[in-house]
Amino acid sequence: MRRDIKLGNEVVTMEANAATPIRFKWVFGENLFSYFNTQLEGIDYTEFAGKLAFVMAKSAEKADMRALTIDDYWEWLESLTGTAIAYAAPEIVDLYLGNETATSEPKKKVDQQTGPTQ
Repeated sequence: MRRDIKLGNEVVTMEANAATPIRFKWVFGENLFSYFNTQLEGIDYTEFAGKLAFVMAKSAEKADMRALTIDDYWEWLESLTGTAIAYAAPEIVDLYLGNETATSEPKKKVDQQTGPTQ
Protein backbone atom coordinates (compact mmCIF):
# COMPACT_ATOMS: atom_id res chain seq x y z
CA MET A 1 0.00 0.00 0.00
CA ARG A 2 1.35 3.42 -0.95
CA ARG A 3 0.31 6.75 0.48
CA ASP A 4 1.55 10.32 0.45
CA ILE A 5 1.96 11.62 4.00
CA LYS A 6 2.66 15.22 4.92
CA LEU A 7 5.73 15.54 7.14
CA GLY A 8 6.00 19.19 8.09
CA ASN A 9 6.39 21.20 4.89
CA GLU A 10 7.10 18.14 2.76
CA VAL A 11 4.90 15.42 1.27
CA VAL A 12 6.60 12.02 1.41
CA THR A 13 5.46 8.92 -0.46
CA MET A 14 5.57 5.87 1.78
CA GLU A 15 5.06 2.21 1.01
CA ALA A 16 4.08 -0.52 3.46
CA ASN A 17 3.83 -4.19 2.65
CA ALA A 18 4.81 -7.60 3.97
CA ALA A 19 8.51 -6.76 3.52
CA THR A 20 8.33 -3.76 5.88
CA PRO A 21 9.17 -5.73 9.07
CA ILE A 22 12.15 -7.36 7.34
CA ARG A 23 13.43 -4.04 6.06
CA PHE A 24 12.91 -2.50 9.51
CA LYS A 25 15.12 -5.21 11.00
CA TRP A 26 17.79 -4.75 8.29
CA VAL A 27 18.03 -1.01 8.97
CA PHE A 28 17.55 -0.86 12.75
CA GLY A 29 18.33 -4.38 13.94
CA GLU A 30 15.03 -4.39 15.82
CA ASN A 31 11.91 -6.51 15.54
CA LEU A 32 9.05 -4.30 14.33
CA PHE A 33 6.48 -6.64 15.85
CA SER A 34 7.97 -6.20 19.32
CA TYR A 35 6.67 -2.62 19.27
CA PHE A 36 3.15 -3.89 18.76
CA ASN A 37 3.51 -6.72 21.30
CA THR A 38 4.12 -4.13 23.99
CA GLN A 39 1.04 -2.25 22.74
CA LEU A 40 3.26 0.82 22.45
CA GLU A 41 3.45 1.12 26.24
CA GLY A 42 6.67 2.57 27.59
CA ILE A 43 8.21 3.30 24.21
CA ASP A 44 8.93 6.60 22.55
CA TYR A 45 6.04 6.67 20.09
CA THR A 46 7.56 9.50 18.02
CA GLU A 47 10.88 7.67 17.66
CA PHE A 48 9.07 4.49 16.64
CA ALA A 49 6.95 6.38 14.08
CA GLY A 50 10.08 8.09 12.74
CA LYS A 51 11.86 4.78 12.20
CA LEU A 52 8.79 3.27 10.57
CA ALA A 53 8.35 6.34 8.34
CA PHE A 54 12.00 6.18 7.28
CA VAL A 55 11.74 2.52 6.27
CA MET A 56 8.47 3.07 4.40
CA ALA A 57 9.76 6.22 2.65
CA LYS A 58 12.95 4.48 1.55
CA SER A 59 10.89 1.48 0.41
CA ALA A 60 8.83 3.78 -1.80
CA GLU A 61 12.07 5.15 -3.26
CA LYS A 62 13.25 1.56 -3.91
CA ALA A 63 16.41 2.27 -1.91
CA ASP A 64 18.89 -0.50 -1.13
CA MET A 65 17.68 -1.20 2.40
CA ARG A 66 20.74 -3.24 3.35
CA ALA A 67 22.97 -0.26 2.57
CA LEU A 68 21.07 2.17 4.83
CA THR A 69 22.54 3.07 8.20
CA ILE A 70 21.48 4.82 11.38
CA ASP A 71 23.38 7.86 10.06
CA ASP A 72 21.13 7.86 6.98
CA TYR A 73 18.13 7.81 9.32
CA TRP A 74 19.42 10.76 11.34
CA GLU A 75 20.23 12.72 8.19
CA TRP A 76 16.69 12.08 6.89
CA LEU A 77 15.16 13.15 10.22
CA GLU A 78 17.24 16.32 10.28
CA SER A 79 15.81 17.28 6.88
CA LEU A 80 12.31 17.47 8.43
CA THR A 81 10.78 20.16 10.61
CA GLY A 82 10.85 19.61 14.36
CA THR A 83 7.32 18.31 14.86
CA ALA A 84 6.84 16.61 11.49
CA ILE A 85 6.96 13.04 12.80
CA ALA A 86 4.98 13.77 15.96
CA TYR A 87 2.03 15.22 14.04
CA ALA A 88 2.09 12.53 11.35
CA ALA A 89 2.69 9.56 13.71
CA PRO A 90 -0.92 8.31 13.71
CA GLU A 91 -1.07 8.37 9.90
CA ILE A 92 2.34 6.65 9.61
CA VAL A 93 1.33 3.79 11.91
CA ASP A 94 -2.08 3.58 10.26
CA LEU A 95 -0.45 3.11 6.86
CA TYR A 96 1.50 0.14 8.16
CA LEU A 97 -1.43 -1.36 10.04
CA GLY A 98 -3.68 -0.87 7.02
CA ASN A 99 -1.84 -3.76 5.41
CA GLU A 100 -3.24 -6.09 8.02
CA THR A 101 -6.78 -5.81 6.66
CA ALA A 102 -8.06 -7.17 3.37
CA THR A 103 -8.54 -4.55 0.70
CA SER A 104 -10.18 -6.82 -1.86
CA GLU A 105 -13.75 -7.97 -1.95
CA PRO A 106 -14.84 -11.57 -2.47
CA LYS A 107 -15.49 -12.47 -6.10
CA LYS A 108 -18.68 -14.34 -5.26
CA LYS A 109 -21.41 -13.13 -3.03
CA VAL A 110 -22.91 -15.61 -0.65
CA ASP A 111 -26.68 -15.28 -0.36
CA GLN A 112 -28.27 -16.03 2.94
CA GLN A 113 -31.01 -18.58 2.84
CA THR A 114 -34.17 -16.82 3.84
CA GLY A 115 -36.41 -19.82 4.04
CA PRO A 116 -36.68 -23.50 3.32
CA THR A 117 -36.20 -24.59 -0.25
CA GLN A 118 -38.86 -26.65 -1.97
